[in-house]
Amino acid sequence: MRVLSQVRELIQEETDSKSHKSNADTKQLKVMLIPNNVQKTKMFQYAGASRFAYNWALAREKENYEKVLI
Repeated sequence: MRVLSQVRELIQEETDSKSHKSNADTKQLKVMLIPNNVQKTKMFQYAGASRFAYNWALAREKENYEKVLI
């Protein structure tokens, strides 16, 4: 938990600093996630739901585009 709170603090500092600096002055933070099996399962579920929502919206946009062409 301590590491997680430290990561949150770093991210907060970075987002705070971004609001005061231009894009050229921003820093990047690379974090490696090491999820357990339950967390991996949830991540895949969230990714699947996002993919479904994107594909659903894309299909609706394609339908609307086709209607305009006709």
